[in-house]
Amino acid sequence: MKSSNIQLSKLMGIVLVIAGFMMIVTKLSVEAGAEEFRIQVSGTGETKSNL
Repeated sequence: MKSSNIQLSKLMGIVLVIAGFMMIVTKLSVEAGAEEFRIQVSGTGETKSNL
């Protein structure tokens, strides 16, 4: 019983690490995407104002 509890805690730790890593990656990609989107919007805004 104790050994299964140790395995479960290890599994939970791995899951938490993966979840945290995924959250960081998602946050970075979202920020990068938002920056790219902002550049595109400002670019289109400039071209529209020029027309």
